[in-house]
Amino acid sequence: MQPSVGSTISVLVKRFTPISRILFPNEPFTTEYNGTVIKSASYDDSNTFRLTGDVNTPIRVIYMKNVLAVDGMKNDFVEVKDKIVIVKGSKGNEYVVTIGATGRNTCTCSGYGFRKNCSHIQTILNS
Repeated sequence: MQPSVGSTISVLVKRFTPISRILFPNEPFTTEYNGTVIKSASYDDSNTFRLTGDVNTPIRVIYMKNVLAVDGMKNDFVEVKDKIVIVKGSKGNEYVVTIGATGRNTCTCSGYGFRKNCSHIQTILNS
């Protein structure tokens, strides 16, 4: 359940990168943010809320799927996990392919960096 606009909260958020998921699969990296919930913009995802109160980031958009707790109460938002696979390339290099639960797929190869798609992603999708 999303916090109410105008409420001052403390939110514990998990944050990680695909590489850290592989290197440290059992250690979630968390950050605690404190601030006031403000009205979301019309273009914000419906599973997000905005928080103010940070000097370095005046407005922070927080995805509910990353929230572990609000004011110490566990978040019951259902999490859909990404699939992460290490794939060998044609020349023996290893690449990290992330098949996103929301449809966003990534790869650490240079081809993905240029085209935003690659044979490594297609191999996983077609398997």
